[in-house]
Amino acid sequence: MHKKDVNKSELVRKFLIENPNKNKKDIGRLLFEKYPEHFKDAEDGRDKVRYVTGAKGGNQQRMITDPEKRKFFYNGFETWAKENFNYEERPWDKPYKIPNFKVLNVIADLHSIHCDIHTLKAFLKNTKDKTALLINGDLLDSESLSRHLKGHNMIEYERELEICYNLLKGFKEEFNEVFFHEGNHDFWLERYLLTNAREIFRLRGIGLKELLKLGELKVNHIHNLSYMTFGDLDILHGHQFPGWGGGKFPSVNILDRWQTFKGKYDVKVMASHSHRNDHSISRKSKDGKFGQAWVTPAMCRKGAQYNPYAGWDTGWVELTNNDNVIDVKVHIHG
Repeated sequence: MHKKDVNKSELVRKFLIENPNKNKKDIGRLLFEKYPEHFKDAEDGRDKVRYVTGAKGGNQQRMITDPEKRKFFYNGFETWAKENFNYEERPWDKPYKIPNFKVLNVIADLHSIHCDIHTLKAFLKNTKDKTALLINGDLLDSESLSRHLKGHNMIEYERELEICYNLLKGFKEEFNEVFFHEGNHDFWLERYLLTNAREIFRLRGIGLKELLKLGELKVNHIHNLSYMTFGDLDILHGHQFPGWGGGKFPSVNILDRWQTFKGKYDVKVMASHSHRNDHSISRKSKDGKFGQAWVTPAMCRKGAQYNPYAGWDTGWVELTNNDNVIDVKVHIHG
């Protein structure tokens, strides 16, 4: 068993600096002979030398051993960086993987008191598979905290939280598993606290997870900046890319942004946020690959006070998993 508390890369750098004129073909063997407790054989030593030198041979080795070229990078940089840089993993560094259900039902943009009762009733009545539900953002409306026009009959935030808690409780009675992905309207509480009460932001019971009692309800919480994966489909609320949701064909815009983010052509992505039903397929690349994007309808009424003639689409989505290939079926209501 080889010791794991020693950085083998540091041993290689130290050896190269102390022995700048050694034949590089012999270095692996010499490392093994000098540090048998850290290298299992000569090839293990040669492999680590290739890693440290970037497999570029003599030029890279001279860069490592030249005192003028190693003052910062090779003289304690890694230790210094670990002490001064933030290496904490962030919620959006990795996607949230939704379990491999056969069917995943998706609703989005309920906006609490503005939820369309007829669409919600149709969804609950016509959805046959009650295994899993994803609420893909904007369960709350948060009108009192929003940047939008506020009406005279604005609901108190405490009352809105109570309504959303009861919605979640009802969904848990209907579905075995419920996932709640925060959207921008849900995040506005956190934004308000960060702006106006930063000192108490991290107090227990002040976050949305606690206020909605997600732990008590056993509702799975997903950070507002995360995106999700379900089989071969990527899912996001959409507010992570500002400004894409306007116009007739929002799926074209989100597809372009997602292909850019993923760095490839053959993506499958689904978003909500714009309250419209839309689907687009990109032109094929030279090697025949293409991308697809869906923008899903909302579960709220067709227009808000700040945008009364929006003409939004209402409905829900049924995702069927066929060996990790996801079929997207959009149900439009009204």
